Parts: sequence; C-alpha cells; structure tokens
Amino acid sequence: MHCSKLFHIVKDHECDIFCNFDKDLHKEVRKGIIAAILHTDMIKHNDMVKELGLLYQMNSDTFDKLSPGSVVNESQQNVQTTLNALLHCADISNAMKPWELCRRWADMVLDEFFAQGDKERELGMPVQFLNDRTKVSRPNSQVGFIEFVIAPLCEVCVQLFPQLDGLADNLGRNICKWNETWQAEANPDQAERDKVNARTQKVSLRCKALLRSKAGMPGAEQSPR
Repeated sequence: MHCSKLFHIVKDHECDIFCNFDKDLHKEVRKGIIAAILHTDMIKHNDMVKELGLLYQMNSDTFDKLSPGSVVNESQQNVQTTLNALLHCADISNAMKPWELCRRWADMVLDEFFAQGDKERELGMPVQFLNDRTKVSRPNSQVGFIEFVIAPLCEVCVQLFPQLDGLADNLGRNICKWNETWQAEANPDQAERDKVNARTQKVSLRCKALLRSKAGMPGAEQSPR
C-alpha cells in the first residue's frame, strides 16, 4: 500500500521528484524504494540486525572514524542495506525519542493493538497476546520491546553512524522510565522487581557504551543531548 500510494502521488507533475530521471535510473530508484519499504516488515528485523552487525564488524575502523561514505558507497548492496536500515529504524523509532514523545507514541500503538484485540474477541477469534488489554501491561510490554527488538537495532545503527548516539541516550533513559512506571503501577514483589531491574540495567549500560562522550570516540564533544 505504501509503495502504491507513493508512486500514485508522484504521478502528479507538481509532485514528481523523479521527473528528470531517465528510464533506467527511474527503474533503479523505484526498485530501491520498494525494497526499503518492504524491509520495514518486522519479519525482516532480525536478519537486518545481523546483516548490519556484520557490515560493522568488517569495517569498524572506517565507521568509528565517522566516515561511513567509503563503505556505504562501495557497492549497491551496501547502499540498499543502509537505506533499509535507516527507514526501518525511523519506522520503529518511538522508543528512541525523548520520553514524552516515546510514551505518547507507545500509547497510540498499544491503543491500536487493543482495538484489534477487542474486535478479535467480538468476532469470536483468538485474541493475539499483544492485543489483549486484559493481560498486557503497557509499561512492562515496552521494557520487553526495547530489550529484545529496539536495543539490538539501535546498537548496530549507532555503531555504523555514531552521530546518532542521541538515539541510544534516549533509549537507555526510556527503558528506565518504563521500568519505574511499571513498578509504580503494578507494585510487583521484590523478586520480580529485581529481575526487571537487572534486565533494564543491562540495556541501559549497553546504550551508555554507545555514547561518544562515554566511549572516547572521535567527535565526542559534538554528541547531541
């Protein structure tokens, strides 16, 4: 749908950003755009994280020097991998935004999930776990979402582009805020608190290790906060 809508919009001559492209270039750009949009599908998430991690491991010196261009432009595959990663990262970036935006977006996403769950229940269908408002704790679900989904992606993206370390800074703060919110709302027993505190601390430390000001990387004094 997103691909179709995009190319429908650019058919309007006032919106046609590709109007000066020749046929071959237009075909190549269209192919790249479609691939990037399809890679926002969460089914591709884990493979993408592995691919980005491998790209960093093979070229860590170049990326650490804040000069990714030579690696990215080395091949069309690297260009496409980078485009896929940046679009996917932007698509699920709410957890990496400042806390107020993070919480607002999480609430809207969960409201959508719960509305779907309500409809599934109404139709007599099995209610998918994340869609069941009677079982899902909003803040606790976000701790898990950050830990298992967002943190690995954030880590490899910031390794590739250290200038994005502000995302890691926000993420480390946000998982702590979600943990605090969960404890205040759920009042769990001490054993459960200790378990989630340990998980939260582990992610927070991983995020801090990515900050240029903490890691002593080039350009640390320019790290945005």
